[in-house]
Amino acid sequence: MVAAIGLLSAATGCTGPEVVAASGPARSSPPATSAAASAPGGLPVTDGAGNRFTVTATPVRPLPVVTVHGALWSAAPGRAFLEGQIQVANPTSGPEPLGAFDDPSSGLAPAVDLTTDPADATRVGDGADCGADPAYPAALCPVSFPERLTVDDDSADTGGASVVLAPGATARLTYSYGPVPAGVAGAPFAVWFAGSPAVDVTP
Repeated sequence: MVAAIGLLSAATGCTGPEVVAASGPARSSPPATSAAASAPGGLPVTDGAGNRFTVTATPVRPLPVVTVHGALWSAAPGRAFLEGQIQVANPTSGPEPLGAFDDPSSGLAPAVDLTTDPADATRVGDGADCGADPAYPAALCPVSFPERLTVDDDSADTGGASVVLAPGATARLTYSYGPVPAGVAGAPFAVWFAGSPAVDVTP
């Protein structure tokens, strides 16, 4: 499943990290999977501004500790972070801004969400989010709404006010969300990209 999270921003996750060990610089029924998601070369997506990309995702996994731009975030006992990675390629002949995947001003991924079914969303404590985001089908529950995922690392980020992907280039992004109760960290989470239209990028 998966793919795809402010960094040291308190706006992310269910409750935010219980313990932060700063060791690096801070930066200022499961949903059905589309058959296209497993196509060779990744899944074509278009963001709300019309920028085009090809996305390949990896499964979401629960972790007790995540590294957010060199800083360690540690979950309290009985809780875990949800982490996933995506690879974003620019198939066009011009530069494409990655603002939908990575907003450096907030440290969040504005158009990437972890979703699950109503039963599991309720167990996570996010049952009220089912159908709350009009970008997604009503049966989907974006557990990271409205907090969004934290962008833990972006290989295309050069420290500027925005991240731009050159023609033919590929970026690798790591996202996390949480902490959530460890007992529900293994729920069937999928990753959706809220583009035009919204697309399930879960492999």
